[in-house]
Amino acid sequence: MEWSADMGITNGASEIEQASCSSLRIFHVPKQGADTPQTDCRAVWETASPQSMRRTSATAYFFARYLTMHLQVPVGIIVSAWGGTPAEVWTPAEVITEDEVLSKNKLKEYPWWPTTPGVAYNQMIYPLAPYRIAGCIWYQGESNHRNATSYARLLSQMIHAWRSDFGWDFPFYYVQIAPHAYGAENNTPALLREQQQIVLAQVDNTAMINISDLVDDVNDIHPRNKRAIGERLASLAMERNYGHFTQAYESPVVSSVEYEKGKIVIHFQGNFSKLQWEDSVIEGLVVTDARGDSLNVSPKIRGKRLIIPVKDEVGPFRVSYCFDESSIGTLRTEAGIPVFPFRVKVH
Repeated sequence: MEWSADMGITNGASEIEQASCSSLRIFHVPKQGADTPQTDCRAVWETASPQSMRRTSATAYFFARYLTMHLQVPVGIIVSAWGGTPAEVWTPAEVITEDEVLSKNKLKEYPWWPTTPGVAYNQMIYPLAPYRIAGCIWYQGESNHRNATSYARLLSQMIHAWRSDFGWDFPFYYVQIAPHAYGAENNTPALLREQQQIVLAQVDNTAMINISDLVDDVNDIHPRNKRAIGERLASLAMERNYGHFTQAYESPVVSSVEYEKGKIVIHFQGNFSKLQWEDSVIEGLVVTDARGDSLNVSPKIRGKRLIIPVKDEVGPFRVSYCFDESSIGTLRTEAGIPVFPFRVKVH
């Protein structure tokens, strides 16, 4: 979320040049930690300009710019971000230390950003409460993949703590981590994406977007098209909070799976009409049989259903889609929005 235009984004020079916007204000919180909760974060409101835009979160800027253009009202964004930090530092320390699971997680130490629970929360979140924010956008998770299996627990508790501070259950919208070649053990990036999706079922008034289609290089952990990311988040907020559909943003998610007459049928739900793919095969789709052997399948699409013939093969079957660290799938909606990664077992 911290990544700025100065750090390198798609069409960066022209975006900076066009950043003046009198109806957009930016409150950029300096990167600083504290051992105890603070009452001052030492920041000021600035009008959006090439100077202020280029050094703040590009995703947040494009999100706010989209809102002010479509709503025709002034918009202010509070940017509190520190790239590379784990979610523990944004969560009250006692939430971590008093939890029997979270307190046992081991965080990798780095010399250039904090890993102690609560330190960013104390200086960069606590002083902002109880300012009446309209909602929160969150773009983080890569640094938590080593402890992936507890991420849903961690993020859920962080959201609850923030909502308690701010005094209401504000919308919390976030970005699923993008495909990247981590070289990780035990497929932890895929497990973290799965955990991010679990949060949607655990915490009300949350939503998530998929940005896998915006990745140009899986060796770069930072997708550079921050405008598209910010505007996808803004389109989500425009519909969920303001009742205006402006453009497609919602990724299909698996709703049910069944086996019938030699076929695996996977049903998807979401605001779209049909699934599609352009290549001869669906990149990222893996089907295995009872022995764990991969099958050569010829899937078909019927509206919101993916049909996979497996006649004469022995189940139970396992079907996964982009359930690894860096696959960029080709299964999309008619508007080009990518399907969320998944894994299912079919009897």
